[in-house]
Amino acid sequence: MSSRRFANSDIVCLAACALVLAGCMSQDPEEGDRQLVLKVEDLLPYGVELPRGYATWETLKREKWIDASYAVEYEFEPPDEAALPYVYSLTERHPSKADACSSYSAGNIGLPFGLGDNELEVRDDLFSYGDESRFGLLTAEGQPFGNYFAMCKGRVAVMIIIGGLYFDEGDLWAELLQPMLGEIAVLE
Repeated sequence: MSSRRFANSDIVCLAACALVLAGCMSQDPEEGDRQLVLKVEDLLPYGVELPRGYATWETLKREKWIDASYAVEYEFEPPDEAALPYVYSLTERHPSKADACSSYSAGNIGLPFGLGDNELEVRDDLFSYGDESRFGLLTAEGQPFGNYFAMCKGRVAVMIIIGGLYFDEGDLWAELLQPMLGEIAVLE
């Protein structure tokens, strides 16, 4: 009798694991996903020159969760000798505004752990957007080297990190993000 109960609990455990694994599925990016994130080529008007073959240093991923929300994640990670900026951009579409803003808040809470010896100088006075947002300069030993931006608006949460290039003028940052923000507006 106990062996049958053990077998049933094993099946329940395996079923629970399968549900958890099915809850977050990687998918191939869909047409239009690149427009939902900031990309390294968006930095071309700001003095970035990309070499031939730069696309080998970028990744674009899409994940879908069990609640029908999804994330599009872009990363451009060039080798140090390339002297190009690092770009990370994440756009998430959630079932509710509360879920999107919870994701935004979780990203802000986790940011200090990912900065190591670097710091975030919050400069919300330079740029804000959406229902909630945070904008700042990433600094090392007091010197800026990049930007952090996160926001939630409607059912959308966004996080952007740039290293090796920084924007300390809100108008330029707004100009940089305008095409992407226009694309994600339909997701809200």
